[in-house]
Amino acid sequence: MGDTTLSVPEGGILDAIPVGQYQVVAQNMVLDLATYNAPVANLTIEADQHVELTLSYALLPASWQVIIEGLPGTLTPQVNLSGPNTDVILNASALFDDLTPGTYHLTPQQVSDGTTTYHAAVRTAALTSGANDPTTITYGLANGQLQVSFQGLPAGVSPTITISGPGGYSATVNSATTLQDLVPGIYVVSAADVTQGDLNYSAPPQSVEVLSDAIASAHLNFGMATGQLNVVTQGLPAGAAASVTLTGPAPSTAQTTYPDVTNLPGLAPGQYTLTFHNVNAGGSSYEPATRTTTASVQSGQTTHLTQTYAALDGGLALSHDLPSTGSLTIRVASAGISHSRQLSGQGTAHIPLDPGTWSLSVSVNQLGTDAWGNVYTVVGGSQTLTVQEGQTTFATISSPKPTLVTDSGDSATTYGTLREVLGRVAAGSVITFAPSISEITLSSELSVDKEVRIEGPGTTGLTLRSAGNARHFNVAASGDLHLEGLTLRDGATSEYGGAVYAEGSFGGTDLDFINNTSSQRGGALYLETGTVPGVLRRVRFIDNETHGQGGAIFVDAPLLLEDALFKNNYAESSGGAIFANALGTAGNLVIVRALFNSNETPASGGAVYSRRGAFVLHTTFYDNTANSIGGAWYQYDGQAAFMHTTFDFNTGGLGSAIASTCDTRTPVYLKNSVVLDDTEPFHCGNSDHLIDSLGYNYIRLGSEDFTPDSVTDAVGTEIQPLPVRLQPLANNGGFTRTKAVSPGATNDVWMRLPASHCVDHQGEAFTEDQRGMPRPNGGYCSIGAWENTAR
Repeated sequence: MGDTTLSVPEGGILDAIPVGQYQVVAQNMVLDLATYNAPVANLTIEADQHVELTLSYALLPASWQVIIEGLPGTLTPQVNLSGPNTDVILNASALFDDLTPGTYHLTPQQVSDGTTTYHAAVRTAALTSGANDPTTITYGLANGQLQVSFQGLPAGVSPTITISGPGGYSATVNSATTLQDLVPGIYVVSAADVTQGDLNYSAPPQSVEVLSDAIASAHLNFGMATGQLNVVTQGLPAGAAASVTLTGPAPSTAQTTYPDVTNLPGLAPGQYTLTFHNVNAGGSSYEPATRTTTASVQSGQTTHLTQTYAALDGGLALSHDLPSTGSLTIRVASAGISHSRQLSGQGTAHIPLDPGTWSLSVSVNQLGTDAWGNVYTVVGGSQTLTVQEGQTTFATISSPKPTLVTDSGDSATTYGTLREVLGRVAAGSVITFAPSISEITLSSELSVDKEVRIEGPGTTGLTLRSAGNARHFNVAASGDLHLEGLTLRDGATSEYGGAVYAEGSFGGTDLDFINNTSSQRGGALYLETGTVPGVLRRVRFIDNETHGQGGAIFVDAPLLLEDALFKNNYAESSGGAIFANALGTAGNLVIVRALFNSNETPASGGAVYSRRGAFVLHTTFYDNTANSIGGAWYQYDGQAAFMHTTFDFNTGGLGSAIASTCDTRTPVYLKNSVVLDDTEPFHCGNSDHLIDSLGYNYIRLGSEDFTPDSVTDAVGTEIQPLPVRLQPLANNGGFTRTKAVSPGATNDVWMRLPASHCVDHQGEAFTEDQRGMPRPNGGYCSIGAWENTAR
């Protein structure tokens, strides 16, 4: 009252208060970060009156501003705000005025426009009642990684590799390594020359772009500093060039013939043997003074040689290219006069002849047979020659390998065409191709009724192209065909197998099947019932199509696929890439290290429709489509197991990743695998045996048709799907593209399992990923097809 101020004692009772009007003012109470206050109360005290007053304290809220910056206007931030009674996603800066005091966490999610990724650091703030300082989340470009590797040095020799990049970045390494946390930009990877004894090794530098939130790679190829041979010729007419066959360290097992021997660069250091050939020029033949000589080539140096030639007077200069084993006796005759020569290997025989007309024939062929019993046929073994006074007549005679394709035509009667060679050679033969053969167009299918291998130089070096109205090969029940190192494209048939129909055995390595079509089954390949498994390694099936089942392959036999790509294949009636049937034949479909990308069917099994046992390891299924059942895979019958397999962005009417009949005969298991499809990933036709987990799977969206492992599986829900922790499909090394785990320790922790569980369903250890890179690493394996080797 007036200027009277009274303090309430600790007991809360105040006695002998003068009569009058009072204001009761409570002091604020502070508990940790929170402040509590009570409103001012007005009180009238009268004589002999007992008054009770209750003060009600209330929590004073916290006010706080969160500022989000650093992103381009086209991107929306995603920042998780968590704290007392709060768990929200912020998509922009925000002002809060009614928060419960306490500790709050701001966890920014990575944001990407598909090519560039931004990230920001986690921030923590302790908010007190009342106003608080603003907290700023600043996004910046996510850093990348650079894998540095090398090859070509002797065992035990280490290089000095320098990496330079943006902002003056510089690092030096002496072994293969992965550089972390690199600012996006252009990096130059270079190596100092390495000297080992008398040999020098160098590697060209590489410039590589490190992208945001991505793994770039630079691989240095060290090569031995080579030497060269310089040959000076004397005695030849102007413009004539010497020809020599060089044998030595490069190559070490084969002879190389150089038509112009003036300068031979790029030779590996070592001892070489040079065999000089006769030179035909200006109507005369010239013979070297020394047929064979040796030369030593030093690293980084030039070795000089001189060869002298002398002209031969008139007669016949017969060049021969024959096997080095065996011999050929030829006879040159005219008017009762004859000359005989025994020839072997390569060279030029000079036979003095008088002017006139002479006949050349083979009198004795002792060239024998090759390793498979094929007879060496002589080309040019019957000729009529005209010799003129003072001039040299030139002729050639040869006997190519019986299994060598030397003609790019398609006639069955022309010596050296693929069709002629295939029809002539003995069972077990290996057919190869002359370097001049790069493309052969087939007018009709090639029939195979015996065991034969056909080996090309590689998929880019040889193409077998159909004229568009036939497949390439028809393998009879008695046949056994193995193809290697070639491309089969543009095959077409109204029946089965657009490129190959195999009733007998078929296998292949390093093959491309491109743009083949069939009206019935197997757009590229049809494998008939058989007990011998087909084996295909390092194969690509691209843009194949069928009106029936199996856009790339229809198989009615066991099949092993290793290192395979199936892309843009289409089947009208199930199995966009593969239809695996089981017509009374046991055996499994086994797929190891493969990529199924953008295969499609309006029916079931966008990538694969399987009616037999199937085991899939280290494989990725990406962007496959089935309008009916099983966007990536449909298991109709038989056990199926998927281990270290990745499913993403697949689409299916029922089951975007895996669908199955799920009866007692069709158990399906998933182990150490990733399923990121954002629609219902699994579908079961029955409930007898749901798709089952064998542990350590990362399933973005769970399903009632999938039974997870409650301890080791991570499974999201429709309300809260798991984050996508994989990068886009990219070339990360290996035969096919892969989806790598996104950088960062958090992603690695979520996407890994202990090395002790990096085993198959029978306990056998996994040792590599889809790329063939080693796993486990650092005591863990990555979940899915790709392995983090930088752990």
